[in-house]
Amino acid sequence: MIFSFSKAGFSFANNVSLSSSRAVATCTQDSTNAAESFTFPRYANIRSVEFQLSSVSGASSITFRITRDAAGDVALTDSITKTIVTGHTTAADGSVVVDFDKDVHFMTGINVANNIFVVAETNAGTATADILVNWRA
Repeated sequence: MIFSFSKAGFSFANNVSLSSSRAVATCTQDSTNAAESFTFPRYANIRSVEFQLSSVSGASSITFRITRDAAGDVALTDSITKTIVTGHTTAADGSVVVDFDKDVHFMTGINVANNIFVVAETNAGTATADILVNWRA
């Protein structure tokens, strides 16, 4: 049987403070800050993760992984380090985007319903991130 996707969307975390200490972002529906966002589906294929950065100060890269749990202990991906792409008009803005093709299935007792988590840190300095986990379901 071939599974086909019937929905595409993203789960969102707003104003995540990043530094050289790990931060855990809960990505889910946020109708206030991203009206188009959705809760994370029970069965999905993660297509990409986007960090939309502001107030970048002293940071040149972000290391992150996607996890099933809020503690950040049950990883779905390896840790990935990417250089921040500096904004074209504003050096204090930037972004990091990583493409994936990762199937994720809900696991009772580990996953938190409707959420996916991103554990992230900067190499130095600080930044504020809006994080999007883009998926198909």
